[in-house]
Amino acid sequence: MKDLAIVCSAIPARFPLLQHSLSTWQQSINASGLDCEICLYIEGASVCDAIQYIPNKVGCKIEGGLHTSGSHIMGYNIWLEHMKAKAYVLTHPEILFPTDTVRVAFEKATLNTFAAFKVFWLPQHMTEHLDDYPWQTPERLEQYDDLYKLDPKEKGEFYWNKDIRGITDWQSTTTYAMDYLTIRKLLPFPEFGTWGPDDPWHVRARRTLGIQDVTLMEPVLFHQWHPSLQDKSIEDIVQQANEVITEQFPE
Repeated sequence: MKDLAIVCSAIPARFPLLQHSLSTWQQSINASGLDCEICLYIEGASVCDAIQYIPNKVGCKIEGGLHTSGSHIMGYNIWLEHMKAKAYVLTHPEILFPTDTVRVAFEKATLNTFAAFKVFWLPQHMTEHLDDYPWQTPERLEQYDDLYKLDPKEKGEFYWNKDIRGITDWQSTTTYAMDYLTIRKLLPFPEFGTWGPDDPWHVRARRTLGIQDVTLMEPVLFHQWHPSLQDKSIEDIVQQANEVITEQFPE
């Protein structure tokens, strides 16, 4: 059994962002000294297409193919069934990991705990000109004024970059860590076939099962900008999640 597995699902539009992310994930693994595996699930492309975006010295396992499911959940379910690890980090292909990410994830993924990492939202300009910034050591990006002055606040006032450090309750599933036994209480994740409902579903499922939310204050990760795939209103997303919750966990 591995110490930790990083699980991620990606579509071709995210491959260029994933290429950056993978380098930081491997760097964080190397710094942790843990026995880890990166597990990628590819949708809408062949594995050969994806391999060309894997940086040198990054080791990972890849599954998937040309089909598409509409969200990242299928890939999560497949890898969580097949990859046994003491702890897991579930993340998105656009997330840059500071050096301490893997170590902290392994330490905080304790029984009956959902440990969520906060993220800064890299503005579009910074993402499209990433090589102008020291993205290889993401923790340094916080020092750049562009992170704040170019922030379009697309995620709303709550997620404004200048306020991220002060947030103490972060329930997003953008990147989180859970241990082997606890995550299996949630499996299999329902496959909604679209982006969005998994977040409110996850919140209610954790509450129903008595899983404690923990917001990790350090390190804060970095989300590379990309166009949103969410095509439903918040109200519709929550309603879809609640319908599945009511069926799964009847009162």
